[in-house]
Amino acid sequence: MRRFRRTLVAAAVAAAVVTATAGWASGTAQTPVTGPPPGTEEWRADRSLGHALPDPGSASPAEVAAFFADLTPRRRELLAARHPSVVGNLDGAPAALRYRANARTLGAGSDGRQILAYDPRGRGQLAEVFGDLTRARRVAVVVPGSDIDAGTFDRTREMARSLYEEANGRTAGGRTTEGRAAEDRTTEGRTSDGRGAEDRTTEGRTSDGRGAEDRTTDDRTAEDRTTEGRTSDGRGAEDRTTDDLVADSPMADASRNDRGEGPTDGRRTAHGSGGAAVGGRAGNVAVIAWAGYTTPVGVGLDAATGHLAEAGAERLARFTRGVAATGAARPALFCHSYGSVVCGLAAGRAGATDIVAFGSPGMRADSVADLRTDARVWAAKAPSDWISKVPHVALAGLGHGTDPTAPEFGARRVPADDAAGHTGYLAPGTSSLRAFASIARGEAR
Repeated sequence: MRRFRRTLVAAAVAAAVVTATAGWASGTAQTPVTGPPPGTEEWRADRSLGHALPDPGSASPAEVAAFFADLTPRRRELLAARHPSVVGNLDGAPAALRYRANARTLGAGSDGRQILAYDPRGRGQLAEVFGDLTRARRVAVVVPGSDIDAGTFDRTREMARSLYEEANGRTAGGRTTEGRAAEDRTTEGRTSDGRGAEDRTTEGRTSDGRGAEDRTTDDRTAEDRTTEGRTSDGRGAEDRTTDDLVADSPMADASRNDRGEGPTDGRRTAHGSGGAAVGGRAGNVAVIAWAGYTTPVGVGLDAATGHLAEAGAERLARFTRGVAATGAARPALFCHSYGSVVCGLAAGRAGATDIVAFGSPGMRADSVADLRTDARVWAAKAPSDWISKVPHVALAGLGHGTDPTAPEFGARRVPADDAAGHTGYLAPGTSSLRAFASIARGEAR
């Protein structure tokens, strides 16, 4: 863990010096990192395939996905080896290919983790996946608030891990009922020696070195074989843990009690009652810790305006479209603090099933309708959260508007009475974490 963090920080510092990026060198005011990733000019000049490669600055994630789908496995790997910084950050490229590209960029510092994006510019940005993104029935993305960058990414990582473990039926400490560590389970794409399924020699690769996702139907992927952690009915071991158990949701009654109102307050769920209902089967959930935008530093002018959020919203929307373009499930967004401002501005473009704002200063919208999304919108605020002292106004570009937990905003309320302060919403054992997990699994309506 420490080696990983030191690698990220060192690379970010080097990039800031070389490119003279504003970032942390100019007080608290931040200049957002925008545009295509490092190495783009070399990528654009590459004619090894006999034609131009899709432009990272203008090609849509769907176009990128189609491009890689048409390549042979060998050509994919050659591009990733030649341009790891581009492929590792190219929305629409296969997830496993991006993991390998970013591992190449980070070297030993990657520690075998599933890094879906790594951009060393500014203070450093990255995204990490928990679980199997390509096979998960549900996907959740955690979007952090202020003060998150390469050096502090562990905060967002732990939030995502906590949600991942709760959503997939893990017990405290990240262990399953069999006592195994969650990250060590083979059903999440890892062998006991810590290698990802896509990196395995005998289980996930053919003799010519091709990755599992690159093989044809004649040499089926390790993930698709019934001997790779699946039962005869096709469900993975991870699904068996939670698939036949519908967790009791704390939301239907607790959310109404939290605000002292019943199901007739006008904010009705898809099942026709206030709060949230539980139904169906609990599917496995992949969770992404996404620190892919330039966050404010401290509580200053950047945190009070939408400047950084606007740039972040563009990056978030492109990121989620890129995940969907590879065939993954539509995401639910879990947006903390200033991250909820980002999510509010990205709402109409992100393609999310649910948007959860917690500890929010506002979403730069007066109501759910102003977000222009068909996603279910949820909101949580702990009684002890200092964000309650922040005025919910919008004047001359300052402030982010209506409190998402206010009745007039129209969001579904999530219980958070036992969350501690501004950062305790995903703490194990809290009603907010249980509710978030229910949303991530697609149970809450």
